[in-house]
Amino acid sequence: MVMDIVDKLFVTMFDSLNASCKKELEAIGRQYPFEPLKYLRKTLWLTFQEDVQMFKVLEALHFMMLLVVEVCSVVRQFMFCRRTALSNSA
Repeated sequence: MVMDIVDKLFVTMFDSLNASCKKELEAIGRQYPFEPLKYLRKTLWLTFQEDVQMFKVLEALHFMMLLVVEVCSVVRQFMFCRRTALSNSA
């Protein structure tokens, strides 16, 4: 299967980079700090139904985040208007 080949290719590539370029990665890390790459030895495979379910959950979370941002914006506008009104009355 093509996906199995791509999966093994990336794991082999990352393993090889970590093993053969250790000094170079350390030098880069001193100048540009980064966390070492973390990856699964075996890729997580999802069925179509699992993928659709995950998308629905993520879509719901995204909607909730947008709602929170909108509520925060309204609260900020209210607080600004209230401060402005208080400073004008003083």
